[in-house]
Amino acid sequence: YNLKEFENILITNGLSQIVVHEIKDGYGEGNSFHVFECSL
Repeated sequence: YNLKEFENILITNGLSQIVVHEIKDGYGEGNSFHVFECSL
């Protein structure tokens, strides 16, 4: 999924107050991942 599709799936499943955090690794390789914070 892309981020927006995944966010829409969360909303469809009743989650709200979604905040997306992009976390980069500490080695300068440019790798990152996303953490979705939300409320039930």
